[in-house]
Amino acid sequence: MEKFKLKLGDKDLIVEISDLAEQASGSCLVQYGDTLVLATAVMSEQKREGIDYFPLSVNYEERHYAAGKILGSRYMRREGRPSDEAILASRLIDRAIRPLFPKSLKKDVQVIITCLSWDKENDPDILGLLAASISLLISDIPWSGPVAPLRIGQEKENLVINPTYAQREQSDLDLIISAVERDNEILINMIETEAKEIDEKTVLKAIEWSKPSLKKLINFQNQIVKRVAKKKQAIELVDIQPKLQKEIKDFLGNKFEKALAQKIKEEQAQAIKLVNQEVLDFVAEKDPEQKQAVVKEFLEQELKDLIDQNIILKPNQKVTLLKKGSRVILSEIETEKPTLIKSTKTIQSISPTKKEQILVSPKVDIELHTAWKDDRLIFQSETFENIAYKLERWYDVKIHIQNEELKKYRYTGKFVHKETLNQVLEILNLTTPINYTFKQNDLYIDKVAE
Repeated sequence: MEKFKLKLGDKDLIVEISDLAEQASGSCLVQYGDTLVLATAVMSEQKREGIDYFPLSVNYEERHYAAGKILGSRYMRREGRPSDEAILASRLIDRAIRPLFPKSLKKDVQVIITCLSWDKENDPDILGLLAASISLLISDIPWSGPVAPLRIGQEKENLVINPTYAQREQSDLDLIISAVERDNEILINMIETEAKEIDEKTVLKAIEWSKPSLKKLINFQNQIVKRVAKKKQAIELVDIQPKLQKEIKDFLGNKFEKALAQKIKEEQAQAIKLVNQEVLDFVAEKDPEQKQAVVKEFLEQELKDLIDQNIILKPNQKVTLLKKGSRVILSEIETEKPTLIKSTKTIQSISPTKKEQILVSPKVDIELHTAWKDDRLIFQSETFENIAYKLERWYDVKIHIQNEELKKYRYTGKFVHKETLNQVLEILNLTTPINYTFKQNDLYIDKVAE
C-alpha cells in the first residue's frame, strides 16, 4: 500500500493506492477532510469493430452508508436510480477525461467512482474527478493525463480553494475547472460555473489565481505515477496513408465549402452527407481494404477544420501567425488580439521562429496555400478548382470549369490582386493554355485541345 499527501487549501489531500480493487486496471482512494471516494478504471481485452465512437462509460455512484443513513426495517436500503447530482457528477468527470484518450482506441473503458464516506462539508465530485485521473494514470490504459480539478469560491472578496457547502452558500461564485499541462503551460480543458451576476474579470482572475494550485496537483499526480504506475498498453494506430489522404483532398476540392454555403439547414446537412458518401465510394474503389470508419473520422476532421476557420477568420482578414510550442497563435494586426488555431496541419506550415503575414479567406484550404507577400498574391501548388472558387468571391462572377483534368491542375505563381479578371486569366494561360468565354455574369473555362 502506498499513501501520498498534499496540502491543498486549508486541508490535506490524501491519496491511497492499495489492493482494495485488485482486479481493476487502476484504482485509488482519495480523501479530503472526511470525504472519501474510490475510483476504478478497467478496459476490455477486445476492441469493438465497426464503431465510429469511443466506448467510454463513466459512473459516479452514491451510497446511503456514506452519509451514515442506516435506518429501521422500513427503510429502503438498496440504492435506486442515480440522483440528478450523481448524473451531473458523472458528466462532469466524463467531459474532463474523454478528450485525453487516443482517437483510435475502440476498446470499452469503464471508470466508476464510488463515494464511500461523506462528511457533509466537502463535495465529492471534485475528488471523484481527481480519483478518476489518478486511477487512469497508474493503469495500463492509454491516456494522456493527468487532469487537475479544482473548485473555486469567493468569500468576502477573497478566493477560496475547494470551499465547503457552508462557504458556497455565502459565495457569489462557484467555479469548477480542470486543467492539463502542455509545454510547461497550464491549459484549462473544462469549465463549469454558477455565479450571481459576477463580471468576466472576476472569473478570469479566479482562473489565473488557480493555476499555481492546478500545477501543484499535476506535479503531485506525476510523483504518484513514478512510484506505482503500470506500463501502458500499445494500441494499433489506424490511419490513412499520406498518398491516399492527398487523393481524397484532391477529390474533395471545395465540395465541403459549397455544402456549407447552403443557407437552409436541412439542405446543408444533406449536401454534407452526399459529399461524405461520394468520398467513401471513391476510397472504396481506390483502396477496398481501407476501413470506412477511419475515412469518416478523417472527413469529420476536415469539415471541423474548415468550420473552425470560417468562425475564426473573416474574409480578407490580415493576420499574423506565430508558432508557440505545439500551438499556433493568430493575432490580428490591428488589435493584436490572440486567437488559437488548433489545426496541426496549419502548425506544420508555419516557421517556429518567424512571423508570417498572410491574407486569409474563409474559403482558403487548411494548409493556407494562398498568401500575400510584397503586395502580390501567391499561389503555392493550388488546384484550378480552388483558384476558381476564390476568384468567384473576389470578382463576383460564376466560373464553370468544363474540363475535369483542368480542375485538378495545380498552379504555382503570383499576381497583383488589383489586376482585372482578364489579366488574371492571361497569367493563368501562360502556365497552361486555356479558352475562356464570358456570358453575362458567367465565365466558362476549358483546356485548349492538344
